[in-house]
Amino acid sequence: CADDTLFDWARRAIGEEQHRCMSLMRVLRVRKPDVVDHFFKAFSDQFDHPAAAGKKKKKAQLSGELSMQPTEDLEESIAVTNMTTRAEGLFRDQLFELGRRLEWAADYRGEHVPRLVMEPLAISEVFLEASRTIDMEIESRLVVLKLFERTVMIQLGDFYNRLLHTLDENDIQAGAAAQNAPHGNDTQDESSFA
Repeated sequence: CADDTLFDWARRAIGEEQHRCMSLMRVLRVRKPDVVDHFFKAFSDQFDHPAAAGKKKKKAQLSGELSMQPTEDLEESIAVTNMTTRAEGLFRDQLFELGRRLEWAADYRGEHVPRLVMEPLAISEVFLEASRTIDMEIESRLVVLKLFERTVMIQLGDFYNRLLHTLDENDIQAGAAAQNAPHGNDTQDESSFA
């Protein structure tokens, strides 16, 4: 839980940093419902407007190139890129299988479900946007992003496994190889998110 993690950080910190952790914990308790609502609304909206998620992915790829960015935007971009890269590495097999099945569903059943909106980058970007509903210093926002990575992004394996199971139940498989293939590791290495 994010509260427990912040409390542990505050306990180990001293002076001003301890005060900052406790203040952030209070702000998050009060504003968490707003952030959660904004996150789920924006996440759901991506399914109605998948082209917007594609534009964000392209923008994120371009932001990796050298350019002049405000320091805060650059720090946020680096944090999102790092958590996305770790999640993509951990859940590579599930993402690959999910992509194969969604492509098959589009080709053979005419059911178009945008895969991009379920990828770690889109989820990270939506959370960053939701976190911006709280006015905070960049140091605090980076802590919130790290908390999101440690408490939510690590759960994406379960999310992808549930999606794959639902596709199985609806006979959406990308050929005979998909029927026998495992859905990736059910247990993920949490140390990758440390």
